[in-house]
Amino acid sequence: MTQLIRLKTFELTEQTKETTPVSTKIVFKVKVNSKGEHVKDKARLVAKGYQEMLGQDFVCTFSPMTTTTALRLLLAYAVDLGIQVYQSDIPHAFIRATLDKKIRIALPPGISFENERGSTDDNFCVDIMKALYGLKQAPQLFHRLLSTFFTKHGYQRCKVDTCIF
Repeated sequence: MTQLIRLKTFELTEQTKETTPVSTKIVFKVKVNSKGEHVKDKARLVAKGYQEMLGQDFVCTFSPMTTTTALRLLLAYAVDLGIQVYQSDIPHAFIRATLDKKIRIALPPGISFENERGSTDDNFCVDIMKALYGLKQAPQLFHRLLSTFFTKHGYQRCKVDTCIF
């Protein structure tokens, strides 16, 4: 939750009768090293995207994926030219993409925040401004953000596979 707050993912709002918030849940995962020893525990807030309404919460969910054939061809070409290839992981990838529509979520039981009056209130929900894992449009929004970043820094999209720059 601290990472979500730091990235300004949401803001607290009063719950209204006109909108039904999308439910969320917390997914816990135990991280282990190569020897199988416990390293750390992780928790992720995940939206129950199956509750989203087409046209109201999202319009499109398509996000392109690269093919294994294109990736193998790219790696073989890099080996042939003697180019070093790097792989990276983007921490908290989806929550870096900004939503294009306002979505209201309900926090799972056990999570509460203090409002302006200093008390925790059951009659509030959260407007999210960034994509959360589980939202139907999250992969598409992250792909759009990543594509914009690459083209801004001079990379060109491959004509055969739009996921490769």
